[in-house]
Amino acid sequence: MALNLQQLTPKQTYWHDHLQRCAQRGVSMVDYARAEGLDPRRLYAWRAVLAKKAAGDVPVGKDTSSEFVKAILPPRVACRVVLPNGIVLEWLHGVDRDVLSILAALRVAP
Repeated sequence: MALNLQQLTPKQTYWHDHLQRCAQRGVSMVDYARAEGLDPRRLYAWRAVLAKKAAGDVPVGKDTSSEFVKAILPPRVACRVVLPNGIVLEWLHGVDRDVLSILAALRVAP
């Protein structure tokens, strides 16, 4: 079931709009939230609330801001490197000597 935007409360619309802008920018929810001055946990919580609403689990117009919701978070990144050209490299596991030597080879000379 799709989310009916006409049935959203003002608060739900506010968070839905933030989630849409985050997706359009193609950045992580944490990065988006920090850039917009938002608490990343609230952004994740509202994503879950709106997903439930889209599935028909939340009555229309019900304010769920004070309820606990289950948020499914992506795996934590062990290492993140942003290259000068904007490419982002992320590892889910520890960084070993081989990875460090590759990163050193990518370093841009001053």
